[in-house]
Amino acid sequence: MGIQPRPTSSLLKEAMWLAIDLERMKNADAVFDIGMICGEIKHAFLWRTGNRYEAEPFIRHFFESYASHFRDPKKTFREITMRNSFYMALTELRIARNDYL
Repeated sequence: MGIQPRPTSSLLKEAMWLAIDLERMKNADAVFDIGMICGEIKHAFLWRTGNRYEAEPFIRHFFESYASHFRDPKKTFREITMRNSFYMALTELRIARNDYL
């Protein structure tokens, strides 16, 4: 899949990528945090590859992996996917206001 950029809020250990974002930790919709991570992933790929769709397989894998820990993974995946767009857009807008980009 070509270049695999990592967002700055992540760890890579023994070929396992862990996403961590504690910047605004609070009690809220769980998809809020997932959306922030996905927004960071999307931005990392867009910034480094110029292709806004390059991150999609990785985001899908992230959702599938997250949803697999729930009783009904397919239902959880659908719910995450439906709500994620809003939170991901908020994250991309937050990133866009950075002067250094």
